[in-house]
Amino acid sequence: MKILIIGGEGYIGSFLFEYFNRLNFNIDRYGNRLHDYNKLTSEELNRYDYIIVLAGNSSVPACNGELKPAWNNNVRNFSNLIEKISNKVKVIYASSSSVYGDFKNKVFKETDFRISSYLNNYDLTKIVLDQVALNYILAGRDIVGLRLGTVNGAGPVIRKELLINSMTYSALTNKKIYITNADINRPFLSINDFAIMILSILTSNFVPGIYNLATGNNQIKKYAQAVSALTNAEIIDNGNTASVYDFMINSDKITDQYSFECCDSLENVITGLIAAYNDPDTKLVSRTEYFNYVG
Repeated sequence: MKILIIGGEGYIGSFLFEYFNRLNFNIDRYGNRLHDYNKLTSEELNRYDYIIVLAGNSSVPACNGELKPAWNNNVRNFSNLIEKISNKVKVIYASSSSVYGDFKNKVFKETDFRISSYLNNYDLTKIVLDQVALNYILAGRDIVGLRLGTVNGAGPVIRKELLINSMTYSALTNKKIYITNADINRPFLSINDFAIMILSILTSNFVPGIYNLATGNNQIKKYAQAVSALTNAEIIDNGNTASVYDFMINSDKITDQYSFECCDSLENVITGLIAAYNDPDTKLVSRTEYFNYVG
């Protein structure tokens, strides 16, 4: 089995690359934010049995402004990739549960999806990406799309603006955790659970489809309380803002299909982040340089 991770130098990709290296998989990686994977040739891509696509504009701020760059990175490049590879190559790609939008207290299954629910360019590109993937799947291509909860946890590279990552960083550096929209719900995904699920997909009977994936669902204030309990940081509630995500997701479809249930704990994620942030060798990156988590 030969594997390529596209976007293998980013937050999730660097963690996954090291994880599979430790397991002695035959794995390569391509790309950081400066590398356009659309430049990869058919000859290069068809050397692999599996391609894991983690590249693209991976946040709402990264997709703000003109739509074309985000569209090219999140939709065009993926479609071009599928056109370049043979039917023998299996593809796993990262979508986002943000496609479900703002539906208070609703727990979404994959069948509940509505195209009209997007809030911004990021959501729009992920919605179209999923529709493109589904069309290829219906045509017989081996593709698994993962609608991820917000990925959190320690790794060789950490995006410090993401949900629990952000709260933990702020708790350690400011002794305070600033939150807004305390009562909204958001799904989170442990980066450890993500890696183990990818392993399960690679080593099981490959079943194409679009799947939700989250370790759990919690209110923003519950995440903050868990971080506070382990850091003794003060929680500062800055009230509410409009037009934010508020939803939960159900991951039964993928856990039933691949016989793996996400089992990492919120406390373990936070503990790992505390250790990583105290390690001078950890590389920190951020889409934003503030630590007030807006849901």
